[in-house]
This record gives sequence, C-alpha cells and structure tokens, in this order.
Amino acid sequence: MTGQTDGVLSNKQAINGKTGKNQFGLYHAPLFAWGDARYLETEPTAARRGGVVEGVKNGLIHDPSALAALEPLLEPTLSHSGAALADLALRLIRSKLPIIERDPTERGYGLVLEYGHTFGHALEFLLAGRLLHGEAVGVGMRLAARLSRRLGHLDDAAVALHDRLLIERVGLSPRFPAGVSPGDLVRAMRADNKRTGAELRCVLLERVGRCLNPQGDWLVDVREEDALAAVCELMEEAGVEEAGVEGAG
Repeated sequence: MTGQTDGVLSNKQAINGKTGKNQFGLYHAPLFAWGDARYLETEPTAARRGGVVEGVKNGLIHDPSALAALEPLLEPTLSHSGAALADLALRLIRSKLPIIERDPTERGYGLVLEYGHTFGHALEFLLAGRLLHGEAVGVGMRLAARLSRRLGHLDDAAVALHDRLLIERVGLSPRFPAGVSPGDLVRAMRADNKRTGAELRCVLLERVGRCLNPQGDWLVDVREEDALAAVCELMEEAGVEEAGVEGAG
C-alpha cells in the first residue's frame, strides 16, 4: 500500500547509511508510474497500515477535509477487498497529490510530507526492521504532535485527534515500541538528513491542516531537550510494549 499510494508519488530515490535512513540519493521524476490494485489484496494488515498512516499524515499537514473523506474507510483490521480496497488506495493518492502538485521537487512546501519522519526514521533505524516504515512514522507523528504542544502550538484536542486516528481507526499499537530509550532515539535523530546545524530540524504543526513555517522552509529548529521531553511524555502516558510483543495486528 505504501509503495502504490505514497512512494510512487515521490521523486526521491535514496539509500540508507550506517547512521540513518535516506542519507544518500537524488531526485528523479519518473516518466510514468503504474500499479496493480489487485496486488494490495495480498498484503498483510501491517503493510496496508503503512500507506494509510501516510494518508492520515497528508490530512493532518495539509487538508483536514481529506481526513473526513478517508476516515469512513478506516477500521483497525483494514480488511478491505476488491473495489473497496481500490477506493481506499485512490483516496490515499488524492490526499497527497495536491502537495506534490504544489511542489514537485519536494524541496520547498513538499517538505511538510516529512511530518513525523524525523522521529519515525530514527525509530525505524534503531529497531532494524522490527517496525515497518508506516508504523514508525505513526509513532513519529504522535511524538511530533506532543512536541508541537510542548512548544505552545497544538492544543490537547489536536494531540488526541492523532491518537484517535492512528490507534482507534488505523489500528496501530497505543504503546511505545520496546527496545528504544529516549536518549538513543534523540541521538539517532542527529543523523537526520534535514539537519544543517546544531539543533534538530522537524516538521511540526501550527494547527491541524497547517505546518509551522518560521524560517520559510517548513522546518522548525528543535532543541534536543524538547525532543527528549516529548519522547518521555509519550512513554509515560502510553507505556512501553513488552519486549518481543508485536504491535497491534
């Protein structure tokens, strides 16, 4: 699902390095993209969730009406088949297209698509595949929402919306993944490919449907201690998965 509804709508081509994800690569626009929706019927639930998480993200960062269109198709087992699954995929694609049309290079406004990814890539790297990309980004968005609230931007209702959509509707585990300490996570975030100086750089929400843009590049300088506090907050609030126990679904 992620490949057909999210990855295919990106010009980024990258590989991982020893210290993090997507550290080497280039931008290359395809001449044509094709996908077979019947393939989606063969995917396990966790793989379907990845694409749905990215669609939820698109609504949170750009267009809340996309969330309203998507939510009726969401339920934790994501047990769609046939036409319903194809319809879900089409709605996910439509949630991202306006962002890509506004910035096909993904170097300006398109950077908002990185919401949740600074935390998420670090989690994905540290857990070495135990979390799929979409699952890690889902946790990353919950962390980013708490960081935005800590910095005085989002309110409690917006943070609760993240949790409701990602846990109750998409079916992600409510708990923080086992095997990652707050300190390790923040240290892994230092290798993020958006970082240009001493501080972390994250996409954060000003409100649902709009990202912060204090410096004109849609990225926010974040102190490591604030990122660390957001991680500790989620771990304390949600608890940690038991070691060796998979997430929901």
